[in-house]
Formats: sequence, structure tokens, C-alpha cells
Amino acid sequence: SHALPAEPTGDNEGRPGTSEDVSTDRVNTAVESAESVEAAEAEAARRERRAGCASKAEKKAARKRQMQESWAKKKEAKKVAHKEAKTTRTTEWDALPADEQEAIRSAAREKRLRDKAAAAETAQAGPTPSRPMPACVIDLDFDHLMDERGITSLAQQVMFAYGANKRVPHPLRYLLTSASVPPPPGPDATHPPQPQSQPPSQSQPPSHS
Repeated sequence: SHALPAEPTGDNEGRPGTSEDVSTDRVNTAVESAESVEAAEAEAARRERRAGCASKAEKKAARKRQMQESWAKKKEAKKVAHKEAKTTRTTEWDALPADEQEAIRSAAREKRLRDKAAAAETAQAGPTPSRPMPACVIDLDFDHLMDERGITSLAQQVMFAYGANKRVPHPLRYLLTSASVPPPPGPDATHPPQPQSQPPSQSQPPSHS
């Protein structure tokens, strides 16, 4: 007769080294490895973001330096060109005969006098129905979109425009619209409002019954 194999009993269930324990350890190890990889990737991403921010700041600073250098070069080139043009004009002027120089000066003086007389005549005549004074409207309804510096700059530009308008041959008529009036300041704590003096009450004479 053939002997049947013995059935497994519960004595081996908690014994270390079994196939079930090995599988559990492998799963735990795989999970820990995955978590470590994710943490490493997150740290690398954070480093890349920090490096990207630093590189953006460096690029912005480099662009600013490049613009400043370009502006300085253009300014220097313009200065040199202006100096060369002035030297050329001086050389050409010195090469002219004295009588021709005097004729040019006389023509320039006459032109200035004519322009000055025409400007004075136009300013004295003023606007006419055939030539009305044009109007220039300045809308001031955008102060809520500007800061204090912008409002100050706007006020300076308006004053400059008024001053320049007085010196031109054909002035404009400036109109300011939509100007907001700031509210009156509140009562000062150091100077409280004084009570208003009441008019003296006139005592009525007693009535005689």
C-alpha cells in the first residue's frame, strides 16, 4: 500500500523563512524603494525650480546690463557724431568769405525779426470766426489707475503744456475735464473744532396782561 503525504499543519504558519514572509518582505522593500525614488525625484524637481528662478534672475540682470551698455554706446556715438558735425560746420563756415558770412548773418536776423513780428501780430489779433482757436481737452478721469508719482507727473505735464502754449504763435485753448476733487481732510486731533458761537438771544419784554 502507498502512504499518503502528510497534510500541512498550522505549526509552520508563523515560522520565519516561509514563502509568504519572503513575499511580504519583497513587497515592503519595493514600496520603500518606490517612495525613496519619488522623494528623490521631488527633491530634484525642487532644486531645478530653485535653479530656474536663479537663472531667470541672472538672465534678467544680464538683459538689464546689456540694455544699459547699449544705451551708453548709443549715447557716446551720438555725442561723437554731434561733435563731428559741429566741427564740419565750423570748418565750412571758416572757409566762406567774410562778405558771404555777413550776408548769411543778415538774412538770419531778418528772418528772426519777421517771425517775431508775425507771432506778435497773431497773438494780438486773437481768434476770429474764420480762424477759431482750436481746443485741446485733457481727460483727468484716470487718477484711480495711477499712483502718487504718476499723478505728480501728470500735474507737471499739464503745467508744462500751459507754459509752452503761451509761447507758440498759434496757441490752443486747453480744457481740463473729469478732474476729481479730493474729500476735505478730517478734523485734526491736535486742533479740535471750536464750538460755533451762538448769537446772543434777545430777551423779549414781559407781556402785560
